[in-house]
Amino acid sequence: MNEILEEIQNKVRQENLCDSCEESGCKASMDGVPFPRVIVDANRAFEAHQIAGKRCDCILFFMESAEGSLFTVPIELKNTKVDRIGGV
Repeated sequence: MNEILEEIQNKVRQENLCDSCEESGCKASMDGVPFPRVIVDANRAFEAHQIAGKRCDCILFFMESAEGSLFTVPIELKNTKVDRIGGV
């Protein structure tokens, strides 16, 4: 795994990570999202780190291999289905 993603995992702590982003029957498709990636359960992580306020459901981190750029994607789940957004 990439050094930056490992650092994110360490800071957030393993118990606040998840393999997919889903809640109450809603699920965000991770098709096409490259590995390695880190998915943070924002609800658990914010509570564990005593951070108050509104937040998204999950935060996805991944590296774009060609450029080595870190992408951070906040994900808010709703009762609709979206498989792809803008060709991503």
